Amino acid sequence: MKQAHNSAPVPRYQVFAMDDGEIVVQWTETRVQEITTGKYRELGSKSFGRRLNDAELRRLAEMKIIEQFNRSYIWLYSLPETGRYDGLDLKESNQPRFYYLNTTLSAEHLDEVRAALVESGLEDAGAEAHERDGVVAITADDGMLFPQLADAEEALQWVIERVPMLRDSAIAFANEPSFLGTHGQTDADDYIDLDQLIADQDAKHDAP
Repeated sequence: MKQAHNSAPVPRYQVFAMDDGEIVVQWTETRVQEITTGKYRELGSKSFGRRLNDAELRRLAEMKIIEQFNRSYIWLYSLPETGRYDGLDLKESNQPRFYYLNTTLSAEHLDEVRAALVESGLEDAGAEAHERDGVVAITADDGMLFPQLADAEEALQWVIERVPMLRDSAIAFANEPSFLGTHGQTDADDYIDLDQLIADQDAKHDAP
């Protein structure tokens, strides 16, 4: 049985220490996010520090900042958007959380990502691409986010397998259920049904 995680994997090379010692995850060529505060920072040509060694990563796991790591990936707990929860213990916050996929691609790739979702069949299954804070985000129908971390993790795996250009995607969260405004309801029926998505895709592949 596959081990369940409360976090999402990102490539190990995307997590490093800045020159001031702050540990960050890199989302775009010029943008990083502090993994302890959620603050975004611009990555200048002289601001890069160094990769993290195993001892440092074990310490971060002991501090519950990351869940685990191996030679290729680091499992990060979900990060907030744009410093919204600055100063809060994120894992203790009472704020509502709704999850989406951060593709790590800048907004100029939005049309390309949408075309890839169409080609892969994921758009027909309910996946959408939206610009979020300068980065392309993947959500369910109508800009609705995933209600549970487990749903987002399953969607992440599905997207990575189906769309190679999204292989560096990771999970992020917001405190509103939709990127397109309040819809007045947050029932599970409003979100992508991953089991149905998989069943529909398998049926298409099995069809003569």
